[in-house]
Amino acid sequence: MKLKLLSFIDYVGLPYEWKFNGLLLQDRNLVVGKNASGKSRILSSINDLASLLTKRVQLSASAGAMSWEADFADEKGITYKYELKINQSAVLSEKFSRDGLTLLNRPADGVATIQTKQPGTDATQPMDFKIPNHELAAVNKMDLIQTPFLEPLLKWGDEVFYYRFGTTMGQDRYGMATPGQVNFDPLKHDENSVMPKWILGHQKYPDAFPNALKDDMRRLGYEVERVNLEKTTLLNAPEGMMTLTVKEKGLARPTEQHFMSQGMFRAYSILVHANYFALVRECGCLLIDDIGEGLDFERSCILIDLLSEKARAGKFQLVMSTNDRFIMNHVPLKDWTIVKRESGQSRIYNYENSKKHFDEFKFTGLNNFDFLAMDFLNEDIDLDDTEGSPNEENGNLCRGGN
Repeated sequence: MKLKLLSFIDYVGLPYEWKFNGLLLQDRNLVVGKNASGKSRILSSINDLASLLTKRVQLSASAGAMSWEADFADEKGITYKYELKINQSAVLSEKFSRDGLTLLNRPADGVATIQTKQPGTDATQPMDFKIPNHELAAVNKMDLIQTPFLEPLLKWGDEVFYYRFGTTMGQDRYGMATPGQVNFDPLKHDENSVMPKWILGHQKYPDAFPNALKDDMRRLGYEVERVNLEKTTLLNAPEGMMTLTVKEKGLARPTEQHFMSQGMFRAYSILVHANYFALVRECGCLLIDDIGEGLDFERSCILIDLLSEKARAGKFQLVMSTNDRFIMNHVPLKDWTIVKRESGQSRIYNYENSKKHFDEFKFTGLNNFDFLAMDFLNEDIDLDDTEGSPNEENGNLCRGGN
């Protein structure tokens, strides 16, 4: 099941309320916009919903008032809709439907109704219930016999993975070796869990996983001959501390993770996760904020291609964000979601809702970045006055262009 459409409101009813409506998602998506437009908050709102559905985070007093309206579709074309409103630690309302039929309805008064499957038949009948307001009904009432229709929603939540590319990506995380094994944190949704993913990938796919990593790093311009997990040579390190290493052609010894450049390790880390997901197929949606941060433009573009290939192979949805002009020039406009901040909301523009502007821009001969920089979504823009744009000197620095 994949997320197709999302609307979200944060701090509902307060002076600093923020929202977006109509986020339309495809298989591959690049969320673009100027600084502080809401790109990162859009990705985190998806992850927050998934985290609530899988109890990775609990409703808390600091949660504030939030509202989600999410539309999904599976491979068979069945559609689902989940609506959730919370305030502080309480659920205000919750609703879930399949192909337009309401299966779960939890109104503000807390007395909810759910359709339950009758033993030995496909027939259902409504059942009233009431649970504590700090629990989600979609989670509390999940039952493979009586309410199996909730399983796709919870499965979607468990298969959403969120990474902030501009962070350390686990470069400062290590494992400890004991006789016969390496101990590590098993939390699979931890964005810093690159070593656990590396170990699991090697255990499950001892040939395919390391070979894919080496091939990908070579495509990025790193002449990697071997990837490994070894004891660190760091001075004063605890006995048995392990580090990820890559052995590059021409270098006398492997490079340990703490000695890799920031950009190199981020690329390696996200490729460890993406290759694992592509092989094991336990990912439904991969969210990557600030993709390419710390990499030069050529490697950023190649990394985008690699991740797109992994997404197709693993059949997972890829949602990335950036404000990097080189990445924008590389990714086709039809994959773009443009975010424009207007007071307390972020307006969403894409090919579906702004087809006229997207199509007309193709005939200007400009780079994709100019579509954002020159605000071609502005109805007042004169397409005849776009020659010699202020960004024309950039040229088509990445493959793909328009």
